Amino acid sequence: MSAKAPVSPPIMFWEASDKGETDESLQFYQAVGKSIAIWTRAEAELFSVYAAIAHPNGMPSGVSAAFHEIIGFRQRLSAVTALIRNTFYEPKYSELLKRWTIVRKLLNNTNKQRNKLAHGVVLTVKKAGSDPGKTGWAPFFDLTAVMVRKFVKSNAPSLKTPEHLSLSQIAEITLKMSNAVVAIKEFKARDLAAVMPPVKRTETKNSKREDPRNTTPPTQSTPLPPPESSQE
Repeated sequence: MSAKAPVSPPIMFWEASDKGETDESLQFYQAVGKSIAIWTRAEAELFSVYAAIAHPNGMPSGVSAAFHEIIGFRQRLSAVTALIRNTFYEPKYSELLKRWTIVRKLLNNTNKQRNKLAHGVVLTVKKAGSDPGKTGWAPFFDLTAVMVRKFVKSNAPSLKTPEHLSLSQIAEITLKMSNAVVAIKEFKARDLAAVMPPVKRTETKNSKREDPRNTTPPTQSTPLPPPESSQE
């Protein structure tokens, strides 16, 4: 029985090292933080569309709780799409559905770009040797995919380095996020408002509270005399 040949170590096509909190890395983290903050507005606007349709006369806590039990933006977007399609299914709402299809595709594509920023780190990626490397934002799932391919196909010469986002590319993604926020706000304010019935708000006992300083004390009425007793 012949001995097995020793396993050769995988070929390193690139090396990555964490840059830490340098001036350059802080620029990337600030740019990414700005993008993520803008995207939270898109998530909030998506919920506002859901709430406007699901409960147009108010926003009970149950509507918010049910929506936020859905994990992930893509799943929430699918839930809102299902709600719109099943609420406005009549032919007269065809233009509304077309408009939502455009907004939905924009949100879905932008969310994919958001994921690259939400799951990444500032890295200097370089080929093995004296290559000075390139600093940028590297999504974690791209890094993992490259590492797996290196171990599975260590002799493949066509392996590519992971996607590396520059500051200008992050700025482009941020602009797309801002456009997505504007698109969904316009859909709600223009397209959805045009087909929704007027909002009827009902007041509860606690919805209108008077300032006790502005209330007039009740007047004391004159007590009625006791009824006369009748003699039989």
